[in-house]
Amino acid sequence: IKYIYLVFNSIVENSDNTNIHNGCLLVNTVNEFGQRNKNVSKVVKNSLNKFENIFKKALLKAQNKKEISKNINLNTYAFYLVSGLCGLQTMIKNGAKKKDLQNHIKIMMHTIQ
Repeated sequence: IKYIYLVFNSIVENSDNTNIHNGCLLVNTVNEFGQRNKNVSKVVKNSLNKFENIFKKALLKAQNKKEISKNINLNTYAFYLVSGLCGLQTMIKNGAKKKDLQNHIKIMMHTIQ
């Protein structure tokens, strides 16, 4: 669980390093192109799947350490975390306050525990 928290927290902390909030290239591409371009959509989907797999591995480790329930669906929760990541990046680009972003992370972390 700590790894997942650190991923999200580092995004928020690194967003504070500049007054210009460009967001994330992957999330910006999802938001801008979505499914309008099949080639771009394929690359984006592949990248999002990689993030999902990373989160799935982290969740499995957390299950093995008994940090989270064995009864959760890893695919569902990994998708939830990727969605949360995209939401977080979108809100950073929108100029959200650091405190609000940290609260978002706390709620996500509470949800998976």
